[in-house]
Amino acid sequence: MGNCEIQDRSGARRRTMTAPSAGIDVIVVTSPPRGVRGPIGERASSQGGRRESRTRRGGPAPRPGSGRTPVRPTIGTHVTRPSRAIPMSASEGTPSRSSTFGILGASGYTGRLVVAEGLRRGHRVVALGRDPGRVRSRLEADGIDVDRDLVEIRTADVGDPQGLRGALEGLEVLLTTVGPFDQLGRDVLDAAIDTGTHYVDVTGEQHFIRWAYDERDAAARAAGISAVPAAGFDFLPGDLLAGLAGDVVADPFEIHVAYIVPSSGGLLRVTSAGTRRTAATMLDRPGVALDRGELVEEGLAEARRLAWFPRPVGPHHAAGIPGGEAISVPRHVPGVRSVRTYLAIPSWKAEAIQVVGSAARWGPLRRRITAVLERGSGGPSEERRRATRWGCVAEARGADGVARAWAYGHDLYGLTATAMVVVGEALLGGGVAAGVIPPASVAPPGELLDRIAARSDLRWSVARPDPTADLPPVD
Repeated sequence: MGNCEIQDRSGARRRTMTAPSAGIDVIVVTSPPRGVRGPIGERASSQGGRRESRTRRGGPAPRPGSGRTPVRPTIGTHVTRPSRAIPMSASEGTPSRSSTFGILGASGYTGRLVVAEGLRRGHRVVALGRDPGRVRSRLEADGIDVDRDLVEIRTADVGDPQGLRGALEGLEVLLTTVGPFDQLGRDVLDAAIDTGTHYVDVTGEQHFIRWAYDERDAAARAAGISAVPAAGFDFLPGDLLAGLAGDVVADPFEIHVAYIVPSSGGLLRVTSAGTRRTAATMLDRPGVALDRGELVEEGLAEARRLAWFPRPVGPHHAAGIPGGEAISVPRHVPGVRSVRTYLAIPSWKAEAIQVVGSAARWGPLRRRITAVLERGSGGPSEERRRATRWGCVAEARGADGVARAWAYGHDLYGLTATAMVVVGEALLGGGVAAGVIPPASVAPPGELLDRIAARSDLRWSVARPDPTADLPPVD
């Protein structure tokens, strides 16, 4: 690990770390191949191994008349909290021991990727599903030798709570991909609590996330387990980046998180059948945003914003979505009073989504829309999956200006599988708070991003406030 000392706004010195692994540096100090510029202007060093960053002066230009404060990027620099994560090898960033991971939904599109990632990390994997034969055949079709890799397959039906508890016997952590979570996930979380099994899921359903925090936090604390909802692409990047941006402004009070998934064929072509099936259940249900200290209902695409992504993506129109960040971020960014989540889409698409959301309240039309979303099975091909780009930006506004944290990479589902295993490993290291907790409370956000980056092409950076800029008035 490479360490350096930086001085934060209070004058205290904090330690930051970069963790090169197998020739890959794992914060935005890592850049694209030598001589190739990345999206925020970094360039590889000619020395090889370690990378150097070249920072643009002044950061992204504000939109005329927007009142937004320009920020000066500080590449690869982040303030860390005390580390509470699983011990890692300094040379490879690997966990110091093998653990027993249960993976529920192991025959599904995302579940199979999680099984493969767990095996790559050297863990003992217990694959859980309703039909053991189907689980085996699906895993073997993906090139996993169940017998050679010593994958144990157990029957687990989310519709049988008692049998589910038996299936979790002996597991250290449960990673579940079975949704829709608001329909199928509650008994699974209860089973994990009852059996003392740490829990990680990939829900993107705000209603379930809110239920887990509000209704099961005390039970998880009493059981001594940590439960981490929304630890996949939905909504781990935004939660971690919000923590990073919130760390580098004084008294953060407003955070906006925006995602972008550029795709010529639209989101339907780069998502799995399970993802689309879950999306169908949320069409006619309003979400919530944190607005001035209160959770308020907001319709799909009702809120709009210009999201500042790094170059070459640049600023994009973004529409509000019911993200997990409104629920999770206030739990680790003290004092924040407004949190919203957005998806970068053209304004005409946002208008269309609003129309569809309103129409979906009528039963017959909702069933028609659901049938369209649920067409097909499986998910995108491996080639398409790996080619799918994504980005996320969190903007934190505080007393001294605006800070932004960015992350970007490829492969939504590969990121999800990697993130789930990384979070599961961190939970097993000890010292993580019991209860229902956000990803940013599992380990310092920068450290967690570093671990994910060591196993993927994820890159991230933080832009600090410009102390010389005039601040716009606060509403």
